[in-house]
Amino acid sequence: MADLLVIANEGAAIARTNYWSSPAARAGYLYLSAAAGTLRILVPAPTEPRLAELPPTGTPVEISDDIVNNRPVYRLAWRVDPDRPYQLVIDQRHGNGILPPGEEGRIVPLVWYVASSESGVVERRREDVRIARAVQP
Repeated sequence: MADLLVIANEGAAIARTNYWSSPAARAGYLYLSAAAGTLRILVPAPTEPRLAELPPTGTPVEISDDIVNNRPVYRLAWRVDPDRPYQLVIDQRHGNGILPPGEEGRIVPLVWYVASSESGVVERRREDVRIARAVQP
């Protein structure tokens, strides 16, 4: 039986998590969660260098649900170039408690966290994201 994922919150912020020791984190998968109207992405060590590749904060970004290779995903799209946006896809198996339907057009905070210890977190990036289509868990 797989270990239960724990994300301890302090309001919208993540206080600690056991995600860092999970097989998904060791494989480099991002994890998307929500609390108190804020989206949060856990960025494990193998994937942390990708943060430097993201467009600068302040670049318009949208989140939507989509299907890639017959799997439901969350798609983040930064509008750097309208014809070729910078995109990041997170498999919906690596997400929980995302905003309910009917939230299209709403702008919410998106906070990126990296590990500071075995269960600790530190905020690495913060930006606003527009919900383009209701994201479904």
